[in-house]
Amino acid sequence: MDFPVKVGIVGCGKIAPAYIENLKGNLSGSVEIVACSDLDAEHTRAFAEEHGIPKACSTEELLAIDEIEIALNLTPAPAHYVLSKMILNAGKHLFTEKPLSVDLVEARELLSIAKEKGLLLAGAADTFLGGGLQLCRKMIEEGKIGEAIAANCVVTVPLREDRRYHEVFKGANLDLGPYYVAALVHLFGPVEKVSARAPKRFPSKTDAATGETFDVEYPSTVSAVFEFGNGLTSTYIATQDVHGYYPRIEVLGTGGKLTLNDANFYTGDVILDSYTDPGTIVPSEEDGYVTLKRGLGVAEMALALREKREPLASGELMYHVLEVLHAVFDSAASGQAVEIDSRPEQPQPFSLEAVNTIRSEVAAQ
Repeated sequence: MDFPVKVGIVGCGKIAPAYIENLKGNLSGSVEIVACSDLDAEHTRAFAEEHGIPKACSTEELLAIDEIEIALNLTPAPAHYVLSKMILNAGKHLFTEKPLSVDLVEARELLSIAKEKGLLLAGAADTFLGGGLQLCRKMIEEGKIGEAIAANCVVTVPLREDRRYHEVFKGANLDLGPYYVAALVHLFGPVEKVSARAPKRFPSKTDAATGETFDVEYPSTVSAVFEFGNGLTSTYIATQDVHGYYPRIEVLGTGGKLTLNDANFYTGDVILDSYTDPGTIVPSEEDGYVTLKRGLGVAEMALALREKREPLASGELMYHVLEVLHAVFDSAASGQAVEIDSRPEQPQPFSLEAVNTIRSEVAAQ
């Protein structure tokens, strides 16, 4: 197979260096960054020089580079739809930061364009590919907690009085929620029904930075129950009204409990509390997982491109997660349960063996 796959970065903001760290480091055999673009031309040039990217240019120029096969959309959430549509219409495979779009109709349109043009679409949240959540998947399937019967998911972020966070990211539910819902779908398959409550307790707030009062468009604390096709249910709370960061996913089984690593990250300690094997498990460093962060989904997508298959962090999965998160708001507003229409395939377990082999082969050339 022909590696590395050439990649262009659209959006040189705060998240971009985290991708570059691994795409130019641990994952360099899978992909090669050849160009970057941003609205600010001077910033783009400085960014390219700082990170050793050969070409700094406009997005239009980047998408006209023939050798680029995958374009990474790392722009802010409100810009995802416009830039992703531009990327797909230019004939490039797309990996985008979450969410696929803020709007469900726009997100479905992006899937349709990709399908029509025969292009791959993938994106964050891809943290379920990391060593922590892959280990949890393995332990659950091996029956370490007996039969899984229920889960508890909490998402918190201490940004109660941050106007930009409320208006740009629509709060913790749509911002951090994708990581945790994707983790649950990875473990248990797609969500089929959502029942939620979310009274808007704080219809307005005061921005800590400016002292100005602003209206809160979405409920800033939501609670829901997810029903999965296998009969398992999960509670879900997402809030930015607290003063700390307390995320947690616990899976209860007939023979014990599993506390997952934080699904906002690719690895971390996993706590098993069972009748037979209690203790804290640290994902092995031997498989290379511990060193990997942002960009893992891009490397897996490059592998999928060469193997002519769908990426594990697929656009269909991204859309499903977005539909579930919107259903939380919709169910809370109507007081009725919401049926989820999308049914993506449950992602297959992922091993770094293939990615590490590619890196070794490219390094030896």
